[in-house]
Amino acid sequence: MTAVDRGYAPMLGVLLGLLAGCTASESAAHRERVSTLDRGVAAQLDDQIITMDEVRELSKARNLPVAQARAHLVFDALLATAAHERGLDRTPALLVQRRAVLARALIDQMKQESKAHAITDEEVAKHTQMHWLDLDRPVARRSTHAVVMPKDPDNEADWKAVDRVAARIADAVRGEKDAEAFKKKAEAVDKEGLEVVIQDLPPVTEDGRVADLTQRLAPGQPPATFDSTFVKILFRLDAVGDQSTPSRSPFGSHVILWVATQEASQLPWERRKEMLTEEILATRMREQLEALLSSLRAQSPVSVERNAETVMLLLPDDFVGTDPRGQ
Repeated sequence: MTAVDRGYAPMLGVLLGLLAGCTASESAAHRERVSTLDRGVAAQLDDQIITMDEVRELSKARNLPVAQARAHLVFDALLATAAHERGLDRTPALLVQRRAVLARALIDQMKQESKAHAITDEEVAKHTQMHWLDLDRPVARRSTHAVVMPKDPDNEADWKAVDRVAARIADAVRGEKDAEAFKKKAEAVDKEGLEVVIQDLPPVTEDGRVADLTQRLAPGQPPATFDSTFVKILFRLDAVGDQSTPSRSPFGSHVILWVATQEASQLPWERRKEMLTEEILATRMREQLEALLSSLRAQSPVSVERNAETVMLLLPDDFVGTDPRGQ
């Protein structure tokens, strides 16, 4: 009988003990005899060994006196022997549950292993990057701009027309600090048939990352970025409400209004480490599990019966299966 078999038995032993009007320790006491056993062995039933480690683990887990914990394990082992003799350990339901218990035991062990080493600075840095908007966000600037785009970026004559329209827009909006008024005045300018995009833009940091707090990407996704030329123009402005002169980027000629500043949010390193610890441990566990599963699948390819799903559909509506997770 394995440790897994005994792992099922405490609940069963207590239940049957209650039904019989006695405790597990009382039932076991009538069957026990004292003898000298090998070092580390708490009890032995024929070829079954109950170790002191098992007794201590159960005693700690269920807050039982050591003698009572030993009695529980003996009682459970006796019943498990009877179940084995009757073939109950070979029933489909128990086989599924046993696999689930073994899987859970492995996962629990891996969880403990993931906590065995201190959180490193590299892990904190990696996870900070995933949550940079909240943990390490630089100052960002929000802007409104009008960009005049050439029909043919390789045609210098088009760029001259772009510059004319951009200069006309700059004249029309000069001194305007309100974004809505800026857009209306820019829209009213003669565009000479060129495409002009006039829009509000989300906050952007000086290194070009979009720092939008309202339309967030999922943690870990790379942030959207602005064209570096545009960002340099915006960050050369001196104060909120300032405008750029018409300035070229690969997209066209821009007139930019600095609308507002979004403050930085940069938490101290130790605070980040504290906040990220659980996520880092979960990542360790996930990476460890994925590596193990990949290795196991390579060693033991999984095959599924071709018509398994069809067969399952034929089961009666009131059929209740066993949750393979043991839940």
